[in-house]
Amino acid sequence: MPIYSMTGFGKGESQGRRFRANATVRTLNHRNLEIAVAVNGPSDMLERDVRARVEALFVRGKVDVALNVESLGESPYEVRVHAGVVKAWMEQVEALRKTLKIEEKVSFLEALRSPGAVEAAPGKTTLDEQDRADALKALDAALAEVRKMRRIEGESLSQEFAKLLDGIEKIVDAIAQSADGMVRAYAEKLSQRIREWSEGGQIVVDEERLMREAAFYAE
Repeated sequence: MPIYSMTGFGKGESQGRRFRANATVRTLNHRNLEIAVAVNGPSDMLERDVRARVEALFVRGKVDVALNVESLGESPYEVRVHAGVVKAWMEQVEALRKTLKIEEKVSFLEALRSPGAVEAAPGKTTLDEQDRADALKALDAALAEVRKMRRIEGESLSQEFAKLLDGIEKIVDAIAQSADGMVRAYAEKLSQRIREWSEGGQIVVDEERLMREAAFYAE
């Protein structure tokens, strides 16, 4: 089973019929799955789709997603004419014209140019199903890069773990060999001393018991 790193970064771009999109995804270590989504531009149900894609790929970690959607054409505008402002402006100007006995009349277009008569603001752009699919291609590309980076870093971690485990096994083997040598050396030394003490006597050395005592001492 491959090991994946918890940290990764990826970015992706896509372009559809009406919109272009770019996405960035950053992952960090976290005990649970925590998703933060920022969508810039038309976001009709995009955040829901983004979360669903992330949850399908990751079970833990902190995942930050930024998705920017831009229109390929001119953005629609909403224009509002404040009729009350236009009417009041024309009435005031007409009254002033009569008071000053000015023959030239004020045109309706001039009234529309008066401050506050017309207000223009960017309109709301909606995404249809195809637009959402096109935008999410950028996210899919970014997620693929993240998974690739996490896999590469995971392989590097696996190699490091393998080296550490190999080193530990060698140390354990060396300790085992050293312990075996210590047992034999101690047993021989103890046997020699017993022989020295029993020189000329009747003491019999039990070699098996002596080895058990030496092994107990080494532990």
